[in-house]
Amino acid sequence: MEKLIKKIILENVTFFGSSGFYIFLILFTFLIGSIKLSIWLSLGFLVNMILAIAIKLLFFRHRPRKERFSNILEKIDASTFPSIHSMRSVSMLIFFFSYYNQLYLTLLFLAMSIGVFFSRYYLKKHFLKDIIFGILLGSLISYLIISFI
Repeated sequence: MEKLIKKIILENVTFFGSSGFYIFLILFTFLIGSIKLSIWLSLGFLVNMILAIAIKLLFFRHRPRKERFSNILEKIDASTFPSIHSMRSVSMLIFFFSYYNQLYLTLLFLAMSIGVFFSRYYLKKHFLKDIIFGILLGSLISYLIISFI
């Protein structure tokens, strides 16, 4: 029972690295007038996705719990390397920190990111190096976007 509760909690925590949550933040920041942040988030989302999908197609690796696939979209989803959730969550952290530079907001996004990293590993969606590589890629992409936009 305890293991089931942990799994349910971590499946909810992993949502903070999902496309749905990221797109919600793009729209929310746009609606509240944080246009530059919304642009950073939008570009981060696109670049993270394009790069991660290209890597997943070129360097396919099975997840810790192998998933079957029968088409190209399922193959992308079944690939473990790199962790797109980790890329997105670290990008959100860096963008919000760089834009607002507020301790409490930064700590909130840091906690969410650490939760995403841990949940992806615990739920056997990624190996540790997939998460680390996702963190590095997401960080690099975010800093480049901030530097040039």
